[in-house]
Amino acid sequence: MTHPPIRMRRKSGGLALALFGLATLCLACTTPSGRMSAASSADAENDPISIAVVPFGLASGSPLPPCDVAEIIRGDLAGLSRIETVALDELPDRPTRLAEVEFETWRSSGADYLVVGLVAWVHDGGHEVEFRLIDPRTETTLVGYLMPSAPDALHETAHRIAELIAQRIGEPAGITDVGRKDATRTDRSAMRPGTGSSNPHRMGRASS
Repeated sequence: MTHPPIRMRRKSGGLALALFGLATLCLACTTPSGRMSAASSADAENDPISIAVVPFGLASGSPLPPCDVAEIIRGDLAGLSRIETVALDELPDRPTRLAEVEFETWRSSGADYLVVGLVAWVHDGGHEVEFRLIDPRTETTLVGYLMPSAPDALHETAHRIAELIAQRIGEPAGITDVGRKDATRTDRSAMRPGTGSSNPHRMGRASS
């Protein structure tokens, strides 16, 4: 009369051992994969970001600006840990407007992002700077502004543009504070934003 309970206890113990072994096997199989996934994600976050800052164009009838806006932007971005700027002699093309961008050419170049722009002189001696950060893979403008700049603040405006670009691609740390004390001379309230990826062919009142 006592044998059935004894056999049931043995079966129960065997089942528990089997389940324990199965759980251990599953853990052994999934843990390396999980670690590899986490490692891959960490590696992706540390991958360098390639940005091509094309020399900015000059609006018709405008005199040469007092500084090279694109060069300042390029220098600021190059100082960030993950940014790799494309050398001028490696640029496959030099568009200054969205309409001039040959997306297939830029996708083939390997650049993750492209910055184009135009500098215009205005009647009070200041400038307006139009710029776009473009993703050639999706053919969209990620950020774009038509930025007014006081007569003696074009250098600071260039630093501000670099800051906006860095923020958009998730690398804000490290941008220089040179000229930040005079940032109010670049009237941020008058900055005219583009519509971003929702309509990549428009930006403020400047033509593409």
